[in-house]
Amino acid sequence: MARGVEAPRETFSGEQRIKAGERELELFYLGAGHTIDNIVVWIADERVLFGGCLVRAGDSRTLGYTAEADLASWPATLNTIRTRYPTARWVVPGHGDPGGWELVDNTLKLIAERSK
Repeated sequence: MARGVEAPRETFSGEQRIKAGERELELFYLGAGHTIDNIVVWIADERVLFGGCLVRAGDSRTLGYTAEADLASWPATLNTIRTRYPTARWVVPGHGDPGGWELVDNTLKLIAERSK
């Protein structure tokens, strides 16, 4: 237990499918980005991708807190999302309103601006 936070009892690497009621969720580690260990959640029957903080909101003008980010790997991880889940109808960021691929495009733009 570090800092009073209990460690997870169940872990996975790469990919795991779980049931939430009748719905199957795919949890997938795509690579480093906002953190080195961010995962995404895919709900295939709804074509919804929960990107978490890996994906910034459409109205974000900054990357937010990046002390734990891997700015060099983040763009490749976002491009892996596009390749793996091309049929996503909705992309849900860690903070802000859901949207489409424009959220990923905005995140890539912010990373590029930050890297200049």
